[in-house]
Amino acid sequence: MQERKSLTKITLETSVRAAAPFQLIYTAMGIVFGMQMVMTPRSLLQGEYALAVLVCVWLIHSAKRVLVVLDAETMEVTLRPTTLRGLFGETFGKKTTATVEYRSVVGVSETWRELYVVNRNGGMSVIPVTWHELSTHDRGVILRRFQEAKDES
Repeated sequence: MQERKSLTKITLETSVRAAAPFQLIYTAMGIVFGMQMVMTPRSLLQGEYALAVLVCVWLIHSAKRVLVVLDAETMEVTLRPTTLRGLFGETFGKKTTATVEYRSVVGVSETWRELYVVNRNGGMSVIPVTWHELSTHDRGVILRRFQEAKDES
């Protein structure tokens, strides 16, 4: 097994402090909806409160997710779902990833939703990513890695 050098994880929230307030808000909302569900007499509203609790739990879980892992020579990107099956898979924890070498990257779209890569056959591939959610600092880190790879080759 290869040892990874200079491994950097870039996540949706760059620090634990950034995700913590959202997780606390969702936790408080989940507690309120849970109490309402228990206190409501048997009715249709009880199901709606249960659904609200499930949504809060899902939001707590997805508040901090990994979008890209930067390695010394490659990066592992989490792909943006493009089909309904992919959306359900991402919702229930199945992440689709792709490993990309820095030297094969041509660029990123203006909206940071697509990564342009030269494939092995010499053609161009478009990889759907969710980098529009990254901070300006994290985008700068990614662009510096691309530039360093171009300078080395």
